[in-house]
Amino acid sequence: SELREALEEQRFVLFAQQCGSYGLTLWIPQIVKGMSGQSDLLVGFVAAIPYVGATVAMLWIGASSDRTGERFLHVALPSFVGALGFAAAAYLVSPVAGIVALTIAAMGDLCTRGPFWALPPRFLSGSALAGGIALINTMGALGGFFGPTMVGYAKQASGGFAGGLLLLAALLALAGAGTLVLRRSALLREDEGRE
Repeated sequence: SELREALEEQRFVLFAQQCGSYGLTLWIPQIVKGMSGQSDLLVGFVAAIPYVGATVAMLWIGASSDRTGERFLHVALPSFVGALGFAAAAYLVSPVAGIVALTIAAMGDLCTRGPFWALPPRFLSGSALAGGIALINTMGALGGFFGPTMVGYAKQASGGFAGGLLLLAALLALAGAGTLVLRRSALLREDEGRE
């Protein structure tokens, strides 16, 4: 039962993170175009900025997580930072400030993947690990559909991206909270005691 709860928590965390990353990836050209009104070529270059920042963050957070051996806070704290970035982007009208906020959102969301995937072996092994990863990844794939779809529905309903960005912010905040809940799992504490 504790194992099932841990798996469900991880499935939700990846679902929420994938909602954020795919919601941003598929809509960022239109978000940037709406903020700046620039040409398609310039929009393409500007839309790459959040991913340059995310690349740096992924390397930094991954190295920090590996150096310290700590995984949970390396998933939870960046998720909260990403949520703040999405929320700020929903309200900012300045193109420069909006891109900074989207960069923070991308950095916070995407840098969690390395530490996240180091978690399943903490409480699973052998064929159970393979099955657990498959279940977790399946839910993540649903997030890849749900996130962009909800951003699209929110844009259609309101004419802007603010509602969709706030939804992504809420999901990332829940991913951070879910990771902290998972960190408190007795199953994982028992595993740490055996190390």
